Amino acid sequence: MSGKMKRLNKLLAFPLCAVMLLGLSACFNGGKTVLPPIEELDKISFSNEFFELSPTQKNDCALWREGMISGNGIQGFVTSGSPYSDSLILQNIDFVMPNENPRECPDFTSELEAVKQAIVKGKNIEDDTPYLGLYSFHPGPALRIDREQKRFSSYVRYTDFETGTVGVSYSDKDGKWERTCFTSKADDVIVTKITSSSSGAGVDLSLSFDDLSSTANFGDGPESGMQYKKLAGKGGDYLALVAHYPSFDGSELKNGGYAGLAYVISEGGEKAVAEGEPCTDEAYVGGGKARINISGAGTVYIISVTGRDADMSAFEDFKAEKSFRLVESLKKKAEDFAAKYTVNGSFDYDAALEAHTAVFTPEFNAVEFLPEDGTSRLSNERLISKQKKSGDLLPEMLQKAYYSGRYAYLCCSGHSAPRLYGMWTGEFNTGWGSKFTMDANVNLQTSSMSTSNLRSAVTGYVYFILRQLPDWEENALKTHGFADALQAPVHADGDKAVITETCYSYPFRYWNAGASWMITPLFEALNTYGNMRVALCDEFDLDSVAAVLGIKAGRLAEIKESADRAAWSIR
Repeated sequence: MSGKMKRLNKLLAFPLCAVMLLGLSACFNGGKTVLPPIEELDKISFSNEFFELSPTQKNDCALWREGMISGNGIQGFVTSGSPYSDSLILQNIDFVMPNENPRECPDFTSELEAVKQAIVKGKNIEDDTPYLGLYSFHPGPALRIDREQKRFSSYVRYTDFETGTVGVSYSDKDGKWERTCFTSKADDVIVTKITSSSSGAGVDLSLSFDDLSSTANFGDGPESGMQYKKLAGKGGDYLALVAHYPSFDGSELKNGGYAGLAYVISEGGEKAVAEGEPCTDEAYVGGGKARINISGAGTVYIISVTGRDADMSAFEDFKAEKSFRLVESLKKKAEDFAAKYTVNGSFDYDAALEAHTAVFTPEFNAVEFLPEDGTSRLSNERLISKQKKSGDLLPEMLQKAYYSGRYAYLCCSGHSAPRLYGMWTGEFNTGWGSKFTMDANVNLQTSSMSTSNLRSAVTGYVYFILRQLPDWEENALKTHGFADALQAPVHADGDKAVITETCYSYPFRYWNAGASWMITPLFEALNTYGNMRVALCDEFDLDSVAAVLGIKAGRLAEIKESADRAAWSIR
């Protein structure tokens, strides 16, 4: 091991390092290793195996976790990499499923003295208050890319950590096929490219959104009360899945919902909308299942984007509605992106990728991890097998683990802290709701924020804290009666950071060290990077946090006038 690697081993943590190291079980290349179509493998994760998710039958939770990932801190995807029936589970770090639990911190100030006395006397504090969990992170819709099944060989799927590109390559009787996807850090969309084969065979495929009931754990929680539809634009310019959240009184998402949209550009060939078989999901209220069929295309580009609307419509009106403001907004975003990179009537994929890598690649390459013996040319499954047979930690495994963790952290950076699941899930009712668990998990996941030289992680963490500050003030007032004070909760779901988990079995309401615990990483970042300029954006309301930040009225106006603004944001 080189001296450089030893120093990095001491200095740098391994955030989210398990996300990309896959243990797979089936071989499709006769036991031979097939390398990705990339010369340098230093910063590549690849596998010669895949698991295919069902579009109609409920999938097991383990299956989506075998996929490969991409993200820009807000949007993202998990892809199975199946050659003929791939699924891109669209992601949005802001997606949370409402439930019937309260969204305000109860007033417990009258109980404070009794709690103090019980502690002094060494008595247990008990009551009958139930555990009231927060909203749970959930996946976006899964876009299905179906092609005619054939016998294939030379299969490989890979993630290029340096560019944030996920790819699939394989061969069949029509030649060699390649498919690539990335989530743009520059433009906040997901871009998929499917090219004609090496022998010139055109692209034939069918696009659709999977039934929600096929998603792992669907129906086991409040999502069973949702309604959803699948839509298609005239001429096959887009597909969309739009869903209305279940309606709970007191929820800020009572009239809200979410959507995923795939905007389709086909160069050459034919494109048409087809209505598939009826959907039997109880939650489905949209008639037939729309799909887009493409035949004989030279290249197909799919621009995917997700979003939500807290004021979509009343729940009882959703079934009858034909158009949706949210879908139109996502469609326009995709259209504007396509127009931005269209030259002489053709979409310029390379230019769109270059805009993304101009942001993504320098941050990933800010630190390198180079074993003395060079980079492994083994697939993930073979490297894991080799490691299991070794009594020592292999340098090549160490490199792969570090780059995997660094990649995952960068994909989660810029607009928030990572969730418990990073920013990816292929299941409803995730473990612990995939909340922001701030008494341990968020702290561990962001522990390398400064030492890993990821400046966008600092920006996202700043937004993460600023969004919560008004709720921290409410917590301090309702639990202790303190004005002009801050009290962080143990958990936040992304929308709320008020203390509602109030049963005494978990006395979260008295985690009084939480605010300083959560702010300490910002002090560490200041010591590491010095003063940093953080752009204003809709991540938080500057007016609502001005007093907490000590900004006086006159200075507030100056900041608004002179500050940078983020090009795009989560809200």
